[in-house]
Amino acid sequence: MTKTIVPALTLIAVLVVGLYIGKFFANSIPPWEPTATITDETTESQIVVAQGKVEPLGGIYSVFIPQGQVVSEYLKNSDGKTIVKGTRVSKNDELVKLSAHKLLEQQRELAEAKAMDAEKEIDAQIAAAKLALRAASLAKKEADLKLAQVKANQDQSINQKKLQNAKKKLDRLTRLSKDPDTKNLVSKQQIIDQQLEWENAKLELEKAMEQIKLAEEAAMFAVNAAQENIDDAKKAVADAEDLKSNPPQSLQAAMKLAETQLEISRIRAPISGEVIKVFVRPGETAINTPLLQIGNMQKMQCVAEVSDRMVGKLNVGDQAKISSPAFGESNVTGKVVAIDNLVGDSALPLPNPLAMVDKKTVKVTIEIDDEFTQVARDFIQLQVDVEIDFKK
Repeated sequence: MTKTIVPALTLIAVLVVGLYIGKFFANSIPPWEPTATITDETTESQIVVAQGKVEPLGGIYSVFIPQGQVVSEYLKNSDGKTIVKGTRVSKNDELVKLSAHKLLEQQRELAEAKAMDAEKEIDAQIAAAKLALRAASLAKKEADLKLAQVKANQDQSINQKKLQNAKKKLDRLTRLSKDPDTKNLVSKQQIIDQQLEWENAKLELEKAMEQIKLAEEAAMFAVNAAQENIDDAKKAVADAEDLKSNPPQSLQAAMKLAETQLEISRIRAPISGEVIKVFVRPGETAINTPLLQIGNMQKMQCVAEVSDRMVGKLNVGDQAKISSPAFGESNVTGKVVAIDNLVGDSALPLPNPLAMVDKKTVKVTIEIDDEFTQVARDFIQLQVDVEIDFKK
């Protein structure tokens, strides 16, 4: 009996102590109710309280590099300063050189070298084609000259005159041999010799005419062949020049691919701003972490998580007060510049863990007034208390 009563009494004692402690904390810690409103009768306004986080205007941009890449070195900004925490950068500035850059640069140089070699080869083809064209043009001139000479030597008047004289002499001897008064003056052998002379003159003329014909045909053939060589050489020159103007697509594609791969590997600043934090040092490998973070530190903002039940009362332009012990006595103020339309779970812890609140919130962006920029930029990602004043 005693063994049963002791554990029961112990359990009751623990429950009593727990209730007492819970009541103590509930009374000692002010309740945090983002849905609650504070009414000011004099200004006819209400205040919505929420938790928020201080960050650069536009948020923090995390810059990543491919997993497994080694950081060779951080580059310099436009002012010649090596990129470290606090360095200002401009949008699209190249931030870092990776270990893969050297290989990619070599690939690009190889593609460029191949393109240059191809261009040199094409230049050699053009030079050879132009040389062939020049040779063909000279051959054409020589052929034209030879043809002109052949035509100039077509005069066979001498051979024709020899033939005519031989024929006249033969006819005269024939007449004399038939005349009774003179037939004894002409022997039969004379007539035969003269007949032979006439036939030889005739054969010599025909042979000369045949040679002229063959020479003219040969000269004309040489002229036509030279013209064909000229046409072929001109086409070769045109083709080579066209190839130079339009290099092979494979070479262009290889160069473009190498340049694209190199450009993709370049890590550039997504915005103009200031380097907030560097995660990977030179010589280190990026594994599941950003390279660095950048933010526009010229202006600051606070992103508040407002209860979805109260966000409908807010409007762009509403005034806000941001407070934190980290700010000291500074009263940081700002105004609502954007109200999100996405309802989600609260990401910021509440000061009172025992407060019974709805965890569904909407993000409201508050632009911090310029006079408090320097105060806010010293506490990036600080969780703060936010009071947003809106009209009834």
